[in-house]
Amino acid sequence: CALVTGVQTCALPIFTYLDKNDKETKDKSKACSIKSGTWHDPYSKEVVNDPTKLDIDHTGALSWTAKAGGQEWDKQKKQDYANDFDHLVATTAKENRTKGDKGPSEWMPESSKCEYAKVYTHIVKKYNLNLNKADKDTLEKALNSCSN
Repeated sequence: CALVTGVQTCALPIFTYLDKNDKETKDKSKACSIKSGTWHDPYSKEVVNDPTKLDIDHTGALSWTAKAGGQEWDKQKKQDYANDFDHLVATTAKENRTKGDKGPSEWMPESSKCEYAKVYTHIVKKYNLNLNKADKDTLEKALNSCSN
């Protein structure tokens, strides 16, 4: 747990790791890993060929989610959220560090605001999360700019 602006918040659990037999493991060293491939970063539009340059981003950052209502969830719902493919994005470590735990009013990818807003809105509705006015206004503006 951490103290954030006078309110104690607890981070949501991280990913479930799977071993070579598709069994859950808490030992990251026994987990499967990706050695090669090509990824298209939706935030920077960069093409990445080195998996060590990537992070998996939660569109709704875990600490942001805790402050938006997720802190009250039971352990299973926290784990479901942390592993929900609806909002997990392979992005460069640089982009993920820049985004950090910011909400949409503080950070949105310049090159894909519309898609980002769609995913963010979906995850907020799916998990009944609370949006502050600035985040809500930012998402509405981005969604209104979508061409379809």
